[in-house]
Amino acid sequence: MVGEYWDGTFQVSWIEVRRRYSSCGDVAGAHAAHGATTPRLAVDDGQDLSPGFYRLVRIAAASVTVFADEC
Repeated sequence: MVGEYWDGTFQVSWIEVRRRYSSCGDVAGAHAAHGATTPRLAVDDGQDLSPGFYRLVRIAAASVTVFADEC
């Protein structure tokens, strides 16, 4: 499981997600080798996501665009 319910909401364990993703090897490289497009990600309400999410995104996507509200 990559998270748990806490205070009635599901909390993702980004450390566990990253560990599982990393164990898959070079996923982005494998996509490129098969002619797939480079992974890109657009995030809305980026202020609502944890630092762990952004650590994972750095290895999962080649390009990331984040939109966030003022703090």
